[in-house]
Amino acid sequence: MVVRQNAPEDRSRKAWLEILQLSSEGRDLTWHYEYLKTFNPLPLRILHGDPKLSNILFDEKTGEVRAIIDWDTVQPGWIIFDFGDMVRAYTNPCAEDEPDVMKVKVHRPYMDALLEGFLAQTEPWLRPSERINLRLGAQCVIWLQALRFLADYLSGDHYYPVEYPEQNLVRARNQLRLLNSIKFSF
Repeated sequence: MVVRQNAPEDRSRKAWLEILQLSSEGRDLTWHYEYLKTFNPLPLRILHGDPKLSNILFDEKTGEVRAIIDWDTVQPGWIIFDFGDMVRAYTNPCAEDEPDVMKVKVHRPYMDALLEGFLAQTEPWLRPSERINLRLGAQCVIWLQALRFLADYLSGDHYYPVEYPEQNLVRARNQLRLLNSIKFSF
């Protein structure tokens, strides 16, 4: 799971619980993903890969979308992963590196609004198999982001910029808390 062979001993010790959580959650999510891929594959669609508000340009007067930017992550994939990235980015009312992990959660009104808006725009073409797997998409994206933060922490913080030594560990913990919260959110 998380390669810690070359991680400093003190960082591995501090992250042991997160390593266990990621391993456990990863086994379950991988099983569900592989089952879906093998027995009920979802249609490939064009994904943005980073669907956040800062990648959308709006008309100042009308508020209408004028353009989508940041196309370097566009690729074929399952729509549940773009939805999952939006869940990760928009449903937690806290900062990604909130020091109090107990504040991190899926905020139900945000989730309801996101789900309502997403389904309103995709209902004409979204397949039932995609709709029932939206939670899986959110769980996979959140789990993967936790893994990325933890791997960066264990390898010395070379990818994500940090302002203090434990910041990527805090980010990983918050993603794991969000992952646990999503299980009860829809």
